Amino acid sequence: MKRLVLALIAVILVAGCVGDLDFFKSEITGPQTTELGSDIITTQNTNIIPNPPILAENDFTFTFEIKNQDDINEVEDVNVKLYDTGLCTPPSVTESAYSSLVPDQTEFIEWDLVAPTNAQIGSMQATCPLKYKVTYDYSAKTQVDSKIISETKLRQLQRAGETPEYTPNQIIGRGPIKIEFSFGANQPVRTDTTFPVYIRVEDKGSGLLDFEKGDIPTYALVLQVHKDFVPKSCSKFEEVEKKITGPARCVGESGCERNTNEDDCETDPYNYCLWRTPTEDVDLSEILRDFTPQPNYNYYWNNATIAMVKKRSTELRCSFTTPSEDIVSDEKTYYFTAFMDYTYKMDFEEEISINPTLET
Repeated sequence: MKRLVLALIAVILVAGCVGDLDFFKSEITGPQTTELGSDIITTQNTNIIPNPPILAENDFTFTFEIKNQDDINEVEDVNVKLYDTGLCTPPSVTESAYSSLVPDQTEFIEWDLVAPTNAQIGSMQATCPLKYKVTYDYSAKTQVDSKIISETKLRQLQRAGETPEYTPNQIIGRGPIKIEFSFGANQPVRTDTTFPVYIRVEDKGSGLLDFEKGDIPTYALVLQVHKDFVPKSCSKFEEVEKKITGPARCVGESGCERNTNEDDCETDPYNYCLWRTPTEDVDLSEILRDFTPQPNYNYYWNNATIAMVKKRSTELRCSFTTPSEDIVSDEKTYYFTAFMDYTYKMDFEEEISINPTLET
């Protein structure tokens, strides 16, 4: 028992001197977060003329408005589509497309339909489910700051009896898709130490991501990190350099293409062949809307699909080595930013009551 106590005391003393051990570290304070609005495109002023119930074989009109609630940004590629009318006869035009909606812009949608016949509804009361969806393109952006402090500055403060504290500020941008940062160390963070950064994506809108299975596809989520931070390990992220455009294959002289695996390719006795994965250079400004690369930053993107379970991703971790004291001799504030362009879809349904007409 005595040996165990002595061992624990030794660990505490080492942790206090070195500072990299977190066994006895107090709970980490999260960023102070400002989160902007979620729903951007909304529907309003729904109306059915005449008022239901609609008599069989009679005409009726369904109207509503869509509005861009964002008071700053345009919303691009807005599409409204009626895709199911049940037994009711659909209008001749079931889709409306808008290249963009400026802030606070409202558009009026009108569909003329015909109720089903008595024969179709068996001369009984029925309903027509009008199902329609609204899709639009938008961009998620989040920025958070972090303060780095040098060992020299830290010791000066400690000798003066001061304990440095800093609460990061995080702004999560508009839109239903929210990207949130959190850190695995209290602020300020010392120079030349491991700094875990966590990222989580959450859908807080009334619809769903319009990606396959609602998950985030490869190369969609981009992180912007200052070059002073050296990457150590990243879960599902890699530095943006080149994009893989196809499966690996055998290339070189004529005849190399017949080799279907790496061993045969590179040991081909008749040709000089190489096993290569086709790639292409990446220009993020062509992938992300309203994006300008910054010269002092590195960029990382997800190299695997990120599953969204119940509209939320798992927590993704990237660890960096903080800048050295040669770079930060006192204190310095840095910024981490995340971007993601996406298409968002919202489904709506309106039940239209239908009554049979009286037969004479």
